[in-house]
Amino acid sequence: MSLRTLAVSAFAGAIVIACALPSFAGVTGGLHGRVADADTGQPVAGVSITVTSPQQSATQISTPTGSYSFLSLAPDTYTLTGKKDGYDIEQIPGITIISDQSRSVDVFIKKSLKTIGKVAIHGTAGLVRSGVVSDVYSINAATQKVAAPLAGAGALNQAYGAIATAPGVNYDQGQQGWYQNIYIRGGDLDQVAYEYDGIPVIRESDQGAVTTLSNLGQAEVQVYAGGTPASADAPGLAGFINQVAKSGTYPGYANFVGGFGGPAFYNKAMFEAAGATPDRYFTYYVGTQYVSQNYRFGDQFNGASNPLYFYPLGIGAPYPAPLPGGALSAVPAPLNTTVWDGTGPWLYAPGPTNAIAHLIDQETLVNFHFALPHRHDSNKDDIQLLHDN
Repeated sequence: MSLRTLAVSAFAGAIVIACALPSFAGVTGGLHGRVADADTGQPVAGVSITVTSPQQSATQISTPTGSYSFLSLAPDTYTLTGKKDGYDIEQIPGITIISDQSRSVDVFIKKSLKTIGKVAIHGTAGLVRSGVVSDVYSINAATQKVAAPLAGAGALNQAYGAIATAPGVNYDQGQQGWYQNIYIRGGDLDQVAYEYDGIPVIRESDQGAVTTLSNLGQAEVQVYAGGTPASADAPGLAGFINQVAKSGTYPGYANFVGGFGGPAFYNKAMFEAAGATPDRYFTYYVGTQYVSQNYRFGDQFNGASNPLYFYPLGIGAPYPAPLPGGALSAVPAPLNTTVWDGTGPWLYAPGPTNAIAHLIDQETLVNFHFALPHRHDSNKDDIQLLHDN
């Protein structure tokens, strides 16, 4: 039985205000704010502001007006540290940076007491903070590749394995195809919102996610465990998932990946190319992928694994099926196809089991960005053309 084919085409043009310096749409985020004296509220210049995370560290010096700005931070959770002679060191942990979003964090530093010795004590951040409505988890492309097997053999080339790694997400293994069951913080499967590079991809008729959630051309998967952020356009009560598409880079690159495997039949071919002008006023990404495989019956272990819970399936004999009296069935059917008619032994498989014997998945992604510089200031507008099929 073949997997039902879903093709989605989305063309979106969006004009957003971006910074004049090079930015990486869909990949990095920003952080800005103001440094002020904790007692007087006056701006403090010359403060060294450093942000650190497991994958990046950057430093800025506050301006005469006390402002600072980081334009290209990789999505992650950062700790901000402010230092200046004559002032106590100030640290602000737990600053989450999200792609295509800029956070504002003000820093208040106190003058050091002129004593022989001192002990600096910093209180922990409050449990309730303004602007924080949910926990956000960012899974980059490298982590997605490692986490792909978590989704089982029927979803090796999709993002479900990466989504399953986020805390608060419950995912039934052994599923195949698009619109697989995802539960966030105990909510139902239709209470999860979906966006693709910021574009809502939800059918209003049945709350179905009209996307295959492929990992082709995917720079990052963002999982919001909780309410949707104010910037989201898709509605969701339990959680929110956004796939960030890759954009072009300078210098450009091209990749080709081919493979096959066994004992279950598996073929894959994937090609992607990306590039940009030196000033990044134009960027492009083009990717296409074709996958064909025979999915094992029952689950990814042919029903031999220890199931999460029992879901019986009755197996019959391969075609041609015998009729009463020994005659063969005249109903045409593919060769080597098992009849699921309950006449054979039972299989017990974990989770929803659809008994898919053959799966074909073909994806194409095109992502263009065009920058329009402003005439009277240093900002620029960004026009995006996105096609996903």
